[in-house]
Amino acid sequence: MSRSNTTDDRTAAPISAAASARAHRAYRNTMGLLTATRPELRPAPTIANHLTTAQQTDPDIALACATLGVWVSASRDDVHRGYKRIVREWHPDHAVANGIDLDEATRRTQNITIAYRTLMQAFDANRASTN
Repeated sequence: MSRSNTTDDRTAAPISAAASARAHRAYRNTMGLLTATRPELRPAPTIANHLTTAQQTDPDIALACATLGVWVSASRDDVHRGYKRIVREWHPDHAVANGIDLDEATRRTQNITIAYRTLMQAFDANRASTN
């Protein structure tokens, strides 16, 4: 049997970026996750779930966001997810398994917790001012 009639996947032409983006959008549409076409899936915007412009320019807020790896325009849920993600990486209970020094992990976890509390206090201040 000759292999000349079959197509080898390794020699196939690479897919273009535009075709890849179209395929990804089509996949998201079929999964029902594209909120632009399904407005009922979009969360209701609330002022208390975002930081004000004045808070976003505060250096403490910017440092806290950088520590958690989130944008200053992130929502409360995004900040919570960022906190959970990064604390999972640096928590002292997991530090030994990841090959991280225990003292370094403890210090980092404390800084992460302080950053999270700073952002949550800012969100709570927004909530109190809107009520």
